Amino acid sequence: MMAILSKENPVLRAELKHQQHVMNTSRSGRIWILLAMVMLIPALLTSLVFTLEAFTGLHIWALIMPADQTNSSLFVTLLIIMNIALYVVVTLITMGLASNSISREQEGRTWESLLLTTLDVRQIVWGKWWATLHALWGDHIMVGILRVGAVSWIAVGLSSIVSADSRPDLFALILALGLTAGYTAVDAALSAALGLITPLGGMGNSLFLVALIARVLVIVIVIFAVSVIANLLPESTWRITLAALGGLGFLALLTLLTLRLCEVIAVWQQVSPRRKTT
Repeated sequence: MMAILSKENPVLRAELKHQQHVMNTSRSGRIWILLAMVMLIPALLTSLVFTLEAFTGLHIWALIMPADQTNSSLFVTLLIIMNIALYVVVTLITMGLASNSISREQEGRTWESLLLTTLDVRQIVWGKWWATLHALWGDHIMVGILRVGAVSWIAVGLSSIVSADSRPDLFALILALGLTAGYTAVDAALSAALGLITPLGGMGNSLFLVALIARVLVIVIVIFAVSVIANLLPESTWRITLAALGGLGFLALLTLLTLRLCEVIAVWQQVSPRRKTT
């Protein structure tokens, strides 16, 4: 498995070079990065402040803006909006980039060549999947940082209900942030896997839309299931954690099954779709 995900895999190596070339030569890519950083920097700094508040118990916002609560509310709103906006954008880019890694081979009539080489089909599928995640790892890290800030803000808010001077339990906070980081990683992996399957299905944008809808439904169902299971488990400080770990495990299994389905379809197809005639 490690050999498939290492740069010894020629498909992975070629895909990484192509994506790096696209990023280096694409003017729109540079503009996107610049605009994203301008919009994200305030949200990322807000996330950092809330995380520091959660760990230290200090009222950092009161030190920064001692007499203006309106600005702090605006920063909270910014953090929430950017959590949603960046997540949607990065998910779409991840699925699109993964899909393009297959469709580019099909349109260039090189997909058959890949399938008929001595390369194992798993090397092809997993190589393109891992290359997609590798190309966008920075974006997913930013999503994770914003999520950490949002979780920290919730933790600070809940602890302030108990007492104005109280702070979140350190162990519970670390556990929550760890689960948040784990969810971000598994979530990114699932997005890339679903993106790969859309061109293999041969239905183009229609299947991409179906995969995107399924992507949203899966997350909603998992969140609902985790909350239900947590309530059904015996009263314990670990019940929410166990339910959340179960949800992460299900998403990881779904990712593996999706990649396996990609392998099966690739072997079953053997040829690229015919070009449309005009």
